[in-house]
Amino acid sequence: MRGKNLKRARGPLGPLVAFALLLPGAPSAGAAQKKSRGPRDGGGVSLLLAVRAEGSQVERSMARAAAVIERRCARLGVYCKLRRETGGEGKRLALRFSTTKDAGRVKRILLAEGLELRAVVSLPFPAPGQEYSTRAEAAAAAGAEWDVFSQLTGGGAETYLITERSPILTGDDLRSCAALPSTEGRGRYEVDCRLRPGGAARLKAWTGANINRRLAVIFNQRLLSAPYIVAPIEYNVVVSGGFDRRQAEDAAIVLDSGNLPAPVELLEEGRYRR
Repeated sequence: MRGKNLKRARGPLGPLVAFALLLPGAPSAGAAQKKSRGPRDGGGVSLLLAVRAEGSQVERSMARAAAVIERRCARLGVYCKLRRETGGEGKRLALRFSTTKDAGRVKRILLAEGLELRAVVSLPFPAPGQEYSTRAEAAAAAGAEWDVFSQLTGGGAETYLITERSPILTGDDLRSCAALPSTEGRGRYEVDCRLRPGGAARLKAWTGANINRRLAVIFNQRLLSAPYIVAPIEYNVVVSGGFDRRQAEDAAIVLDSGNLPAPVELLEEGRYRR
């Protein structure tokens, strides 16, 4: 059973995120991972990464970034080795990974930022959603307090929305994510994730207190959609981004492993031999 407690914003806002009802005793959305021998190092790609954290957050962010990347390596089934570099004020990670898969795809998954749900700064429905035709116009309205994100319209043009800075929900609140066929159309897929208890409680509280407001769904700094809330929700999250099967499988790995705690910048890339 599915319960959609969101409605589309007026105008072509692109892919919509739906929330599927979480039923007691429902089977896990993610397929159980079969145990196998760990992947071996056959040589491959070396990356030097800078974790853009500051102050007291450096140590926590470094440890968290390493843990997230290692989880993604395990989900991909690729050999990875991480070590901390002494340069760059102690905020660098050296990563080696070895795989027979497409190296560019693996790198994109390992360095993906993840998911955020943020409140849109706009009047509630039925007032028209507050959108801006240029980034400069939106940035001027946002000031230093809020953030600006672009979205593609049905005609391929970009418009801009302003969101609150603190997320309501992140990839750290998700678990058991899996790629499933979508109801959007043949050949389309979506990613179904369950919510951890803390995330479910926050989502229910926010949506219950913000009926008719818009919720921005941001994946890897890309605004997928900004639907209106029509009822309190405490459900699974189904992320729909116009994905094909491979894209949905990749997104499921990112969502299931949690968000990177800070932006990770690629400084150097090379090849290495075993």
